[in-house]
Amino acid sequence: MKKTKTAILVLAIVILTGMTRLIAGAETNGVFEIPGNRVNVTFSVSGSTAQAGMTLTRVNGLTSSAWLRIQKLDNGNWTTIKWVYGTGYSLTTSVSVSSGSYRAKAMVYFYDNTGALVDTITKYSAIWTI
Repeated sequence: MKKTKTAILVLAIVILTGMTRLIAGAETNGVFEIPGNRVNVTFSVSGSTAQAGMTLTRVNGLTSSAWLRIQKLDNGNWTTIKWVYGTGYSLTTSVSVSSGSYRAKAMVYFYDNTGALVDTITKYSAIWTI
């Protein structure tokens, strides 16, 4: 009987720990992701030109600010080589590139009607190597 109680207690601790991690997993950088806020990032390279794009959907009543960056992998670190900022629903940018690995990174911050930060989303494109 004592082994059964111990097993049940251990199982309960494992389940509660898993639930805590699941709940904490919904949080990104201290701000909860709000269903309905979405960010899509596109990136392509054609010849020597890299083009990045970003579109977003936000919950009614929220405003947003966004940064779209084109980054190059340099000695194991991603370095921003071009960026744009905006408050609308889409951004695009392009830059000349040479050999190397590149990606796009979008960072969007969502604010309520008081100006308080209520959500953040960071998305990356696939990596292109030329």
